[in-house]
Amino acid sequence: MLPTLEESGSLVIEERISSYYGNFRNGDIVIAKPPYDSQVTVCKRICAMGGERVTCSGEDSSKTKTKEFVVPDGHVWLEGDNPKNSRDSRSYGAVPLGLLHGKVIFKLWPLKNFGILPPRSTSKTTRDDTNL
Repeated sequence: MLPTLEESGSLVIEERISSYYGNFRNGDIVIAKPPYDSQVTVCKRICAMGGERVTCSGEDSSKTKTKEFVVPDGHVWLEGDNPKNSRDSRSYGAVPLGLLHGKVIFKLWPLKNFGILPPRSTSKTTRDDTNL
């Protein structure tokens, strides 16, 4: 989650009420279990909610390829803030809401960055209303 959270150890406060009430939105930083390993915990940003369309760019054979995904209902699309060095939904797909533990709301350490971590807007999504 560089540069938002430091590699050498940020201390944050996570609230878990959001996971009980499904009170998540785009831009929130969350703690989650990735679908590939239930023993691992990741800290990522929600870039899309269920029903939203995500456009991702990737490198393939020295050509930039763009892929588009529709996030299934009951899932979120998670990405790190450092896209060139992040294992996230671009590699393992959408994450079920049930794997989200809570929302990171406050940064305690390092002291130079002490304070609230507000959601950041994400511009990678559009709403997919074709099924309505």
